[in-house]
Amino acid sequence: MGFVIDIFVAFLFRLCAKWFRRIRSRKWPIVTATVLRAHVERHGYGCHVVRIPYSYRVDAQRYAATHGQPILFGSGDDWVRDFPSGKKIHVRYKPDDPARSVALI
Repeated sequence: MGFVIDIFVAFLFRLCAKWFRRIRSRKWPIVTATVLRAHVERHGYGCHVVRIPYSYRVDAQRYAATHGQPILFGSGDDWVRDFPSGKKIHVRYKPDDPARSVALI
């Protein structure tokens, strides 16, 4: 029973953190980014997380970051298929620190 609760708590924490970052960045500029190679991190505890690394350019400078998508049900393989290498996505970046970004996924 405790293991199941651990999965739900980890999922809710990661989901809340994701939405908090997205709300906090709502006034940041948006640019197009390119997905590098998505993969699933399968943990022995908590929930699985799909990692979607991406790169983007701001003022001719290249930056890279990773979006973490918590998965409660399923393996996450459908997310990996939906975000193949080269796919274009939108991200918001912090104007005074373009290395900080939030994927709009």
